[in-house]
Amino acid sequence: MTHTVGKSRIPNAKVFADQVDAYAAEMTQWSAHMVEVTAGNAQAYPPPNPAPDIAAAVRRNVAKDGTVTFVPDYEIVDDGPPPELLLLQKKGALFNVVAGMERMAGNAVLPIGKRRLQNILLRPALIKKATLDGEAAQRAAGIEIKVKTKPLTDDEQSLLDEADSIKSKMDAIDLHAAEMLSEIEDLTLDTIDGWKPTPFTV
Repeated sequence: MTHTVGKSRIPNAKVFADQVDAYAAEMTQWSAHMVEVTAGNAQAYPPPNPAPDIAAAVRRNVAKDGTVTFVPDYEIVDDGPPPELLLLQKKGALFNVVAGMERMAGNAVLPIGKRRLQNILLRPALIKKATLDGEAAQRAAGIEIKVKTKPLTDDEQSLLDEADSIKSKMDAIDLHAAEMLSEIEDLTLDTIDGWKPTPFTV
């Protein structure tokens, strides 16, 4: 009976075929040797002991003259997931790769451990800038402002400039990640193995 071997259980078809061929040759040689042992012309030794799938993939043949040979007799079958599930699994793996790259790129711009403090320090400058912008709009409309807000200090302006730079870089990272995720979503089983992510440059 032909032995059925799941593709997931073997390294690849060629390696498995070579292993089966080698085992069949060894068993044929061992069988011939045991004939000599029975005749009292040789010393016995144990037969080869391969992996179960290799052993099961070889069939014993006995010719009319009693000669025993061993020949490969197996079939490799695809025991993997259905195509739809396989595609989802491969897409999921690529999504995770892109997510990891995105996190690394974001941390290169501003490490995650620094972000909360940066937001806390930035908040007063943002509030002050919004107030100044509101006062400027009132002046442009001819409205008199009785209590004027002091201009931004150099430190406050520096914080705002740095925040603008960080936001610009983070937006670029977000866009690049979104573009790659969209590309992955359009992949098929025929194209997915050839897709490679492109690095983040910020």
